[in-house]
Amino acid sequence: MKKISLVLPGILCLLLWGLSCSDKKQPQSDAKKSETTVVTQPFYATSCLPHDIETLDIKRLGSPNKILPAEVDSILGERAVVYLACNLVGLTEADYQVKDLTVSAEVAQFASLEDAYGFYSGLRPIGVGSDGLGVESFVDGARRYFTHGDLVVTLSVSEPDSAHLAARFLLGREIDNLIPLAASKPTFFMLFPMRDRVPLSERFYSHDFLDISGLDQFYSLVYVSGGDTAVLFLGMDDSGHKFLKLKKHAETNGAVDLAPATLDYEDYSLAFDDPRRGRIVAGLVRSKLVGIIGYDSTGYDHLMAIWVQGLQ
Repeated sequence: MKKISLVLPGILCLLLWGLSCSDKKQPQSDAKKSETTVVTQPFYATSCLPHDIETLDIKRLGSPNKILPAEVDSILGERAVVYLACNLVGLTEADYQVKDLTVSAEVAQFASLEDAYGFYSGLRPIGVGSDGLGVESFVDGARRYFTHGDLVVTLSVSEPDSAHLAARFLLGREIDNLIPLAASKPTFFMLFPMRDRVPLSERFYSHDFLDISGLDQFYSLVYVSGGDTAVLFLGMDDSGHKFLKLKKHAETNGAVDLAPATLDYEDYSLAFDDPRRGRIVAGLVRSKLVGIIGYDSTGYDHLMAIWVQGLQ
């Protein structure tokens, strides 16, 4: 297991705001609330729970239990909100006896690889990971999680001793082998700069990035530069309505300004202080809303300038 300690951003200076007029086309304020589209698709996760495997001493204890989105609230209670926020297609559960030890398996299927990664990365502590299962995996005591394609698998044992952990991994490997999709991360993370990034800090938000309604389908990564921590983010914004939603949120927090000229955003940009998150700078670059949370010109001006320029 790998852990990386992060240093929280310092207090940032307040700047005044004034968004300049332009004769270019304005972002569309009458766009739809969300660009997220949940595609109805077959539920196949149950087929990834293996039957008995005598050669490995794996025995499934009964038929898998299948839970569809309409049933999630009544069965999972408060946990249902997290699943549904990531566009759950359904989940399935089964108990196994692996070398005389009980291992429980849950396989949750989401509408896309991105949604599955969003659910998984929301559970994973930053900088924590274990090799061997799926595209990414981490251990939390008696539970192990991994994501592969549009699935997230949770494996649970009663005790985190060596025998139970070995049994858990053995079952996990067989489930992983049954998943028919390629094990890969969302490709948009390749658009982020490699310099100063914190390993295993990728996040995807299916809905409401920054807790703002309509800021859907956003990617983020944590960076450390000069001892300060910041989060870079990116989301598609063809119409500009996500920029307008962020601008409206910024105006509720007081003083707002244009982004620093050194960042060279194409047309529209803003900078403001969020009381919970620190300085936020963002702007439009080739139909993408690109920005940083925890901006400090000393540590991040050069990195952001290179990133914005590279996306143009």
